[in-house]
Amino acid sequence: MPLEDTMDQEMSKSQIKRVRSMQGLPTEDMIVRYNPTEEVDPNGIDQHAPGAKLDQGKPRLSLVLGAFGLALAEVGQVGTAGAIKYTDYGWLSVPNGEERYTDALLRHVFRETEGEIIDPDSGLLHAAHTAWNALARLELMLRHAKDRGVGHGPRT
Repeated sequence: MPLEDTMDQEMSKSQIKRVRSMQGLPTEDMIVRYNPTEEVDPNGIDQHAPGAKLDQGKPRLSLVLGAFGLALAEVGQVGTAGAIKYTDYGWLSVPNGEERYTDALLRHVFRETEGEIIDPDSGLLHAAHTAWNALARLELMLRHAKDRGVGHGPRT
């Protein structure tokens, strides 16, 4: 069960905020969100003028995709190996996925800290498995929060 589910049942919003803060997790007031009512052109061009692009304050995803090309290619290898071993996108249906992918992430971190750089089962870097599990965990967390109407789902 996701942490927020348990906390929503037993704690007030201020208590949840305090716990998240103590755990080093972002609280709602720490996260800058895209607000479509505030769409503006970063160069001050009127939205109806030629050349306007209302993207000021929107996430610049090219900073992730462009700057982490090598790392994401390795994470893609992990995803491909998982799809071959199991099924395409089967990870989305794993019961208690957030918990289980957290556990998998930690197993890879611990193996790497013990000096094992390459996962013997896949032949891929433990760091790439760690990143894949972190992404799977985050995706499931965001989807579950969106389904419950808590927090925010994907933004563009």
